[in-house]
Formats: sequence, C-alpha cells, structure tokens
Amino acid sequence: MTRAALARHDLSTVYRTLRQHRYGQNTIGALTGQSQPEVSGIIHGRQVRHYDLLARITHGPGVPPGHLLA
Repeated sequence: MTRAALARHDLSTVYRTLRQHRYGQNTIGALTGQSQPEVSGIIHGRQVRHYDLLARITHGPGVPPGHLLA
C-alpha cells in the first residue's frame, strides 16, 4: 500500500502509515526536514506537488527513489 501511495505521490497515506508504526509528527518532521504543522497539513490532505520536496520527504525515512515512480 505504501509503495502504491508513493507512486501516486499520496503522502497523506504515507504519513498516516508511518503514524500507525508509531512515528510521531515531530519524528516524521525531523526525518523529512519539515515542521510539525507541515506534517500535520499533509496528513490532513495538503497536496505535495514539487518533486524536490517529494524527494526530500522520501529520502529522510530511507524510501528508495524508484518508489516515487508509477
């Protein structure tokens, strides 16, 4: 499910999955270089459209770059 969400650039689903694995919003933010309010916004549906932000967000938790592609 997470790989498909990454391919769709659906970071809301990715972040909610991380939350299910006991990652807090502050931890996700520390891994991705975002503030807690930015993480919260994405969890609640804010879309991420810029590739550089997508790459930074996925690089922090160690997601392989190829998972961003459909």
